Amino acid sequence: MKKSTILIILIVYVASIVAIGFFGMASKVYNVNKYVEAIEISVEAENDKMFKFYNEGLLEGKKHYKIDVYYSEALTGEFENKLGIMEERKYIPLTIIPHVTYDTGDVANTEEESIVYILSEENKALQEKEYIKLTERGELTCFRIDTAFRIYVEPASSSSNTVGVIIDVYVV
Repeated sequence: MKKSTILIILIVYVASIVAIGFFGMASKVYNVNKYVEAIEISVEAENDKMFKFYNEGLLEGKKHYKIDVYYSEALTGEFENKLGIMEERKYIPLTIIPHVTYDTGDVANTEEESIVYILSEENKALQEKEYIKLTERGELTCFRIDTAFRIYVEPASSSSNTVGVIIDVYVV
C-alpha cells in the first residue's frame, strides 16, 4: 500500500473519532418499565342473575364501579370455618376480572400484571367474621345478606396515584 492511502485511512479514522466525540452518539436506552395507565373491570358469576354491575364514573379520581349482589340467587355448599369445622352455607361466588392497559398502549391480563385487591380498613372485619371472602386472585365470595363493603383494585407495580379502581359491593 502506498503511504498516501495509509495516510488517508488514518486521517478518516481520526476524524471520525473526533466527530463522534464532539457531537456524541445518539443512543436511546430501552426502558423496561411499563406503567399502568388504566384498569377496567368486568365481573363473572355462575349465573347472570346473581349480580348487577354498574359503571359509576369517577370517585376520588379513580374509576368507580358498583355491584349489587342478589342473595336470593345464592348457592349452597360446604365451607371450612376458622375452627376447621365443615359447615353448609349459602354463598354467592363472583370473580373480578381486571383488564390492564399500559402507557405504551399494550394490554395485559392478570398473569402479566400483578393486581392487588384491598378491602377498606372498616370492612376488614367482615372478612374476619367470615361474611365475605376476597382472595388475591379477585375471587369474591359473599356469605351474608345486608352487607356492604368497598374494594380497591390497584396495580402492584409503580404507577400514578390515579390508576386504580374502586368497587362498592352491596349484598341485598
